Amino acid sequence: LEHTDGNDFTAMEGESLLGFELNFGLGDNGNLKGVYLISQDNGSGTWIGMGEDRMHTLGAEIEFSFDNLGLYGAFGQTNFFDGDDTELDEDNTAMILGASYEGDNFSIGGAFGVIDPYYAAEGAWGRIGPWFNPDNFEGFKVNVMFQASEDVSFYGSYMDIQGHENFGNYILLSEDDEAQVLDLGVNFGINENWNGTLGYESLDGTLGGGADVEINWWNLGFEYMVSDRTTVWLNYLLNDGEVRFGELGGDLGGGILSIQATVKF
Repeated sequence: LEHTDGNDFTAMEGESLLGFELNFGLGDNGNLKGVYLISQDNGSGTWIGMGEDRMHTLGAEIEFSFDNLGLYGAFGQTNFFDGDDTELDEDNTAMILGASYEGDNFSIGGAFGVIDPYYAAEGAWGRIGPWFNPDNFEGFKVNVMFQASEDVSFYGSYMDIQGHENFGNYILLSEDDEAQVLDLGVNFGINENWNGTLGYESLDGTLGGGADVEINWWNLGFEYMVSDRTTVWLNYLLNDGEVRFGELGGDLGGGILSIQATVKF
């Protein structure tokens, strides 16, 4: 349910890509974009496990902007081939409709989407907890942001989704699964060199064909501008929760401390 620009490719190892993109202006307020992409597997694996070696992706996105109001819609389809033979050309589409509004110091947006179980396009369309680009779901997401001052901003989002269809192969969500994700945080400036962020995220629901999942994450991070060309990030992520499938499963917990530095030449 993320509205992306379609440029965040997540290609497999040994995969080659060929495609084109067309943009058309729709008056003073709109834009229509079309994309056709051919992904060729060069021996590293398959996308959906049917022996396919080629994926064709057809996508379209339409956007309108009226002062502070934005409207958008997107559609995508992925067809799979093994040589000249079609392996799969159904249950493989995605559709998202959304709107947003931007005020002087706040913004709010929402989207509704349906992702079929065999949609596998390059790019990114969201995540559920630690699982990126989930499929076989339908539901909505809302986002809010409030700029409290020049140095402090608050953000939040809530997503409520459920499984779309029942399939025999393993997927994150089956038809009877559902999930709710809450994400809250604050970004703050400390001084001209230091910035910080504090966040909380929770995932609650049933996934993987009936497993009860409840996970919480807390995040604290700092950014230090060493110079105009050098930046250092320090981040600590803490989580706890549980995943249970009947009598199986157990508690989760742990933390990750990460340090990242970038230098521009």
